[in-house]
Amino acid sequence: MLKKATQCAVLALLLIVVLQQPIKPEKEISGVAYRINLLENGDALWIIQQKINLTNEVEISAFSNYTMQFYKEKNRYINEFKTLFDQIILNASKLAGRPMEGKYYNASIYTLKTISATFGVIEYSFLWVNFSKKVYEGVFTISDVFEGGFYLYSGDMLEIEVPRNYTVAYVTPAPDFQYANALIWYGPKSFMQYQPSLEIVSRIVKINANYSLNKGNLKVFGQVVPPMENLRITITLVNPSGELTNFFTTTDKSGYFERNFILNESGIWNVKVIWEGNETFYRSEKEFSLNVSVESGYTLYLFIVAFLIVVFTTIVFFTRKLKTKQAEIFGEKDESLVISLLSSHGGALSQNDIRRMTGFSKSKTSIIIKSLEAKGKIKKRKVGRENMIYLVS
Repeated sequence: MLKKATQCAVLALLLIVVLQQPIKPEKEISGVAYRINLLENGDALWIIQQKINLTNEVEISAFSNYTMQFYKEKNRYINEFKTLFDQIILNASKLAGRPMEGKYYNASIYTLKTISATFGVIEYSFLWVNFSKKVYEGVFTISDVFEGGFYLYSGDMLEIEVPRNYTVAYVTPAPDFQYANALIWYGPKSFMQYQPSLEIVSRIVKINANYSLNKGNLKVFGQVVPPMENLRITITLVNPSGELTNFFTTTDKSGYFERNFILNESGIWNVKVIWEGNETFYRSEKEFSLNVSVESGYTLYLFIVAFLIVVFTTIVFFTRKLKTKQAEIFGEKDESLVISLLSSHGGALSQNDIRRMTGFSKSKTSIIIKSLEAKGKIKKRKVGRENMIYLVS
């Protein structure tokens, strides 16, 4: 919390050095630069800097002489600054309701030469522990420490730099200038209560994926951190024979996702859960292997079902030349069978899986899929070399 009165105290402290220098009273002094470097653990490195424009050799020499004197009394300056900011941090901690402290206070004075000018620089720095508020893993907000707002005088500057692997999701008021991961405001400017306010989000999206396996029934589930909605998650299954199939699902508001599968082959299955990333967030994946043992009774059940389907489709094949009405009836049953299979397999199957489970020919499967798609009961999408069929809820 830095109110206007407190900032006046900071400025006065910085000017202790300036006023002791043998420099002309009409000397122009530039504003104060506040630099806040946010760290990934919620701490922040503060650097408060005052520049003094030195226009001639006399002033440069005077500042150089005072630099030596400054370091003789450096501890006094640091202690005065520490006393001031320890109180500021204590007040902010009470208002925010979480522990905070200041560490590693330091001070320095030096001459800075640029192409066009020479400056005398007075600089204080310290680490503000627990400066940012952690909302959840990978997400921080910065606002409650500015309970009384913030004030910049003419010539002052506030710069907030977010960690390299983070991005700014929200900021108010809008900065006057922004580059890379730094936001800059110039004075004069009076910030409202709890401003500046911003939310930063980690660019590294972690996939906390897990699974449950009961015989041949596999459920892959998990959550992306930080939580984000409508991310497309790819789940790749590689069966013991080495055949690879991609499936897709999306995250909800909490970042949660899940997908159910039926594994019909014993052996080692490899599962990979992937978030492909985008321009803002990095790609992430998690992989695990499963030793699947399909019980004989379960296999027999699949065999019986497959046998009955083959028998049924064979009868349909040899009765296709019956009356048109009878053909339409059998056609409806075939469509119902496909809908039932989709429903019992989580609402999605490949067209090849439908053909295999039903025993339909390629042409018949294609005709049924087209009919159901025309009726709006399913959707067909091309995934790799396969057609994926999705049940429309």
